[in-house]
Amino acid sequence: MHPGLIITISVVLQFVAAFFAVRLIWITKRYTSWILISSAVILMGVRRSITLYRIFSGDITRPPDLSAELVALTISCLMLSGIIWIAPLFYSIKRSHEAIAKSETQYRNLFNNAYDAIYVIDPTTYNILDCNVKAGRMVKYGIDELKNMSFLDINQPRCRDTIINALKAINEKSANSEIPEVYQKTKDNKLIPVEIFASMVNIENKIVCLLDVHDISDRKIAEKERLRAEERLASFGQILEDSVNEIYIFDAITLKFIQVNRKARENLGYSMNQLKELNPMDIEPELTKGAYSKLIEPLQTGEKDNIVFTTVHQRKDQSLYDVEAHIQRITFKTIPAFVAIILDITERKQMEKELLKTQKLESVGILAGGIAHDFNNILTAILGNTELAIMLSGSDSKVNGILKNVESASLKARALTQQLLTFSKGGEPVKKTIVISGILKEFVEFPLRGSNVKAEFDVSEKLWPIDADEGQINQVISNLAINAQQAMPQGGVLNVKAVNLHEQDLEKIPSLKQKEYVKISFTDNGIGISNALLPKIFDPYFTTKQKGSGLGLASSYSIVKNHGGLITVESELDVGASFHIYLPASSTKTVKNDSKKDDHLYGGGRVLIMDDEEDIRDMANKSLSHIGYEVECAVDGIEAIELYKRSKVLDNKPFDVVILDLTIPGSMGGEETIKKLKEIDPAVKAVSASGYSNSPVMANFEKYGFNGCIAKPFKIKEINKLLIKIIKA
Repeated sequence: MHPGLIITISVVLQFVAAFFAVRLIWITKRYTSWILISSAVILMGVRRSITLYRIFSGDITRPPDLSAELVALTISCLMLSGIIWIAPLFYSIKRSHEAIAKSETQYRNLFNNAYDAIYVIDPTTYNILDCNVKAGRMVKYGIDELKNMSFLDINQPRCRDTIINALKAINEKSANSEIPEVYQKTKDNKLIPVEIFASMVNIENKIVCLLDVHDISDRKIAEKERLRAEERLASFGQILEDSVNEIYIFDAITLKFIQVNRKARENLGYSMNQLKELNPMDIEPELTKGAYSKLIEPLQTGEKDNIVFTTVHQRKDQSLYDVEAHIQRITFKTIPAFVAIILDITERKQMEKELLKTQKLESVGILAGGIAHDFNNILTAILGNTELAIMLSGSDSKVNGILKNVESASLKARALTQQLLTFSKGGEPVKKTIVISGILKEFVEFPLRGSNVKAEFDVSEKLWPIDADEGQINQVISNLAINAQQAMPQGGVLNVKAVNLHEQDLEKIPSLKQKEYVKISFTDNGIGISNALLPKIFDPYFTTKQKGSGLGLASSYSIVKNHGGLITVESELDVGASFHIYLPASSTKTVKNDSKKDDHLYGGGRVLIMDDEEDIRDMANKSLSHIGYEVECAVDGIEAIELYKRSKVLDNKPFDVVILDLTIPGSMGGEETIKKLKEIDPAVKAVSASGYSNSPVMANFEKYGFNGCIAKPFKIKEINKLLIKIIKA
C-alpha cells in the first residue's frame, strides 16, 4: 500500500476526530479538557498534512516508514472510535441534566402557584426549609424571612402545643395527618383561621415534613352567616307575621301552604287552619296545577334563584285583586319549600289603565289636531258671514230666520270641533279662577231642560275655587248630565254632589299629586254599565247609543286630564252609575264676582287683522267695519309689520289693536310677529287667534306678549267684546 494513501486516511480520521472533540466542548461544558484534546488532535492532523504535502511535492529525501505510518493510522482509528463511543454518553448526560432542570422548574411552578400555602419544615426543629409564594402572601412575610424562622413563630401561641403534638405523631408514624383548625399570625399581628394537612416526604435523601396550609376564613364567614340565618329563621315567624305584604310558605313537593302571615289571611278572609288545606292554585284561579308547576320548574331545577309574575288572587268571598308574586326556594325547618312575597298592585294596574286611555286619546289627538285648524278656519268664515248677513238683513227679513238656522248649525259644528280639540295638545285650557259652586247648577240644568230627569244638588257651602277653562268645564258637566239623562229614559233623579278633599282624603288615589282637590260626583239610578263595557267608556268614538257620537265621555276625560285632574266611574247594571271628577283646588281662595254684562254690538278704533285665509280677512273686515271699526288686513307677519310701521310712523294713525293668527303656513306666524311688533312699539296691544296650535300661546297668551286670545271660529259679538275690553284697558 502506498504510504501517501495511508497518511491521507490518517489525516482525514484525525480531522474527523478533532471535529467531534470540538462538538463535545459545547455538549459537556468542560471547556479546558476538551479544548486541549481537540487542539492536540488538530496539531497531529496538521503535522501529518505537512508530511503528506512533502510526499506529493517530491520534497522528501527518504520515503516514510510504511510500518510506522500503519501504526499512526491505527492510532487515528482508535482515537476517532474512542471519541465517537464517548459522545453518546455525554449526550445522555446532557439530556438527563435538562430533564432534571425541567422537572425542577415544573415542581417550582406548581409549588409557587399552589392555591394553598405550602411549607417544607424540619420535623424535629420545626424550622422552615422552604415555602411557596402563597405562604409569604398569607402571613405577609418575605420568603427569605420565613426561611430563617420556625413554623411555630407564625402561629398563634395558644395553638403551638396542638401543632407540636400533631407533628410529633406524624413523625413517629410517618403517616399523613390533618390539624383541623388553628390560627396563623401575620406579620401585622392579624389572625387567620387555617387547617393544616401534614405528610412526611423524602427530599434529596432527607426526611422532611410537607405542610399544606389552607385558609378557612371564607368558610368561617359562611358558618357565621349560617348561624345568623338560623337565628333569623328562629325569629322569622314574627317578621313574617308582621309584614305589610302577603307572605306564603308552601311545601315544594305537595304545594300545600305551611305558613301564611296575618296580612294574607286578612286579605283573603281565611283562617290559618283553612289555608293549610289549600295550595296556591286555590287562590289563583287563572293558574291550573300544570301551569303553576311549569311556572316554578326553574326553581325546582335550580335554573333560577327566584321568579316574578303577575296574577290575580281570589278572596273567600270570590272577589278578585291584582298581585305581583315574587317566589324563591328555601329550606323551612328542614323542609324544602317556597316562599312567596305578594305585592298588591291594584293601584298600579289602575294607573296602567289610565295610561292606556291617555295613549288612545293621544292617537286620536293626532287626527283631531290635523283637521281642526282647517275646519275652524272654514267655520270662522261661515259663522262670521252668517252673523254679518243677519245684521244686514234686519229682524223682519224673510231670510233672517234661515240665516239664524245656519248660525245655529255653525255653532253646533263649533262645539263638535271643540270636542275634537280636547284630544289634541292644541286643546290646552285657557284657565282662570272660577267658583264652581256658582255655575254648577246652571251647567247641569241647562242640558236637562225639557227632559223627565230632575237634578238634586248637595254642594259644600265653602267649596274651593278652581283654576279652569270655564267653557271646557261646562262641556264636561253638560256631557255627564246628558249621559245621565240618556241612562234614565223613563225619568229619574241625578244627584250632584261637590265637596272639598284634603290630603288625607286622597291617600287611596295615588295619581293625584296635589294636596287639595274639589270632587264633583254625578250619580244616576239608570240602567248602569256592564263590567265588560266599563273599561271602554272613555275610548274615543265608543258608544252604545244610536244617536251618540262617542266623543262625550272621551272628550270629558281629556279635558279633566288637561286640567291636572282625574275622572273615574263605578257602576252596577240596573242600579245606576256614578261619575267622579277630581279637579285641583286653586291657590286663590277668594274670587271677585264680575257679573256685569255688555251685549251692545258697536265699537270704534283702528284694528289690524293678520290671517292667511282670504275668506276670514274679508269677513272680519266687513263685520268689524260694519259695527264701527276702521280695519286693515295683512296676509302674513311680514305685511303686518310693514302696515304697523306705516300707520304709526308715516300716517301717524297707529292701530289700537292687532289680531294675529298664530299659524301661517310657510310664513311668519303670530308668535314671531308679536316679538317684532314689540321691538317697534313696546305698548302694542295684540290678540292671538287660532283654530288649532301646538303652541301653549293660547293658554298663556300674556306670557308671549298678547293682551287676549280668541279661538276660531268666533262670533262677531265675541271678538267685539274682547276688542272693547282691550282698547279701554
